Amino acid sequence: MDIIRKPKKKLKFPNILMPMKTRKGDESRRKELQTLKGFPSTSQDNYQLNMVNIIRHAVRCFAKQEIVSRKPDGIFRYTYQDAYERIKKLANALEGLGVKIGDRIGVLEWNTYRYYEMDFGIPGTGAVLLQLNLRLPPPTISYVVNHAEAKFIFVDESLIPVAEAIAPLCKIKGYIILTDKDLSEMKTKLSPVYSYEELLKEAEPEYEWPNLDETSTYAACYTTGTTGDPKGVYYSHRNVYLHSMAIALSTELSYRDCFLQMVPMFHAMGWGTPQAATLAGAKLLLPGRYAAEDLGSIVELMAKEKVTVGDGAPAIFLPMLRYIEKMEKKPNLKGARLISGATEPPIAMMKGFHDLTGAEIVHAYGATETTPLVTINRLKPWLEDKLSEEEKWDLRRKQGYTVQGLDIKIIDDQGE
Repeated sequence: MDIIRKPKKKLKFPNILMPMKTRKGDESRRKELQTLKGFPSTSQDNYQLNMVNIIRHAVRCFAKQEIVSRKPDGIFRYTYQDAYERIKKLANALEGLGVKIGDRIGVLEWNTYRYYEMDFGIPGTGAVLLQLNLRLPPPTISYVVNHAEAKFIFVDESLIPVAEAIAPLCKIKGYIILTDKDLSEMKTKLSPVYSYEELLKEAEPEYEWPNLDETSTYAACYTTGTTGDPKGVYYSHRNVYLHSMAIALSTELSYRDCFLQMVPMFHAMGWGTPQAATLAGAKLLLPGRYAAEDLGSIVELMAKEKVTVGDGAPAIFLPMLRYIEKMEKKPNLKGARLISGATEPPIAMMKGFHDLTGAEIVHAYGATETTPLVTINRLKPWLEDKLSEEEKWDLRRKQGYTVQGLDIKIIDDQGE
């Protein structure tokens, strides 16, 4: 049964970034992009590219694939099938709390299996996953919560102090605590509070997903630039679905891979890589809470779980390399593709990973407003024999070529 439910009203917020207006000299391009209706097809035109179909596909084809999540007290392992059972319960729990289609639901959490469940459980119901940057000061986080008009906030036990700091500044219906402990053990000023695990335990096991219009919002990420208050970027299900396909194609991601999610999942959906890994049916490794100065355990875990793809920034990869240099037995990461963004990767860092582990550092560029991947740098085969080794390394540090689904135009300050 196709069920399409739409929000009753459209968002009209002043601080939501919209597509750029047509610039001077763009008239011919505007005409080129006009939609023309051709001969009618016999395709499934009403099949919506919404994100719940990605997890359903993963369960249908790769049900026994592992999701490995690091916790403070050890390693948690389960499968796509196990995750999906909890995701359905989460959807029922949300409706039990009174969450409606279009409601914004905030999340304060590390890179864990629970965040992964919320990546699908919240947007799958038609609500909006509001990604909250836990590294921002409380006044900025509260601004985001209030601007988005969030109804509930999911908060990890370790981040309760952050939630308590913003609570007096926000109007929230309730807080769902992410913990294995009983709520009676929690000392908090937050009210009302619910236990994530208790909600799932009491929820019905089956859920009828709505055939949500693909242009509905999947998640919201607020920029933290230098031009005033944060600005909201509201990603559609279609955005994220197509972005997942672009990531999977550009990184050659498949069910044979083990993906390490180093990028914070609250930052532009973790660069959309948890969703792309699910689309491809890859094994997913979630490091939980970690610090740049203590990455040794992550490196050990990478070797143990046989990571083949991952994402991060030089601020993370450089401390990793320093740790690897001191290891007596170097981890074998031959063939691994480690996507590096945020800043240009130093050539010495790329060479270090290649020489010591066999891993390839792949430079990529993106932005919050572009879902986020824009370009990726993979050395094209016809350049292998044409360039010297030094020229190849110099090329690898650059941003690369445009991924599928995007166009790039270079203009001057006059719009030409």
